Amino acid sequence: MILALEKPSGGVRPIAVEEVLYRLVACTLGFQFWEDLADHFLPLQFGVATRGACETIIHGLCATLDLHPDWVVLQVDIQNAFNIVSREGLFRELRAATGSLDQLFPFVCSFYARRLLLYFSHCSREDEVSFHPSQVPVKEILWMALFLL
Repeated sequence: MILALEKPSGGVRPIAVEEVLYRLVACTLGFQFWEDLADHFLPLQFGVATRGACETIIHGLCATLDLHPDWVVLQVDIQNAFNIVSREGLFRELRAATGSLDQLFPFVCSFYARRLLLYFSHCSREDEVSFHPSQVPVKEILWMALFLL
């Protein structure tokens, strides 16, 4: 289910509320493919399937900066990055994934292959808002892995 909250500026902010069945299956798949996800992403990223990732990153950065005191760290946060992922790119990367990750393709397609419509009403006004066909709304931890593909 997707709720729509009206922004003060007049736009609409979609808020995804996962369905219980989807969430159960997605979490189960996330745990089932945990090692495959780690193999696919490490050592370049620590956001998925990496226990103690924050500590590893912080200690690694501190050690690197101790060795190179003239270096700096730049942290970048891309605004709304999760909501602008290309469905076509997601499907292409998932199909090309090595190991058993391509087995996630049927599940991912069943939830992300079609355009999502969102309805909301505010007072007496009813609007229909749809996600752009190439965008994918955020789900849960499995989605983090899909986002990083």
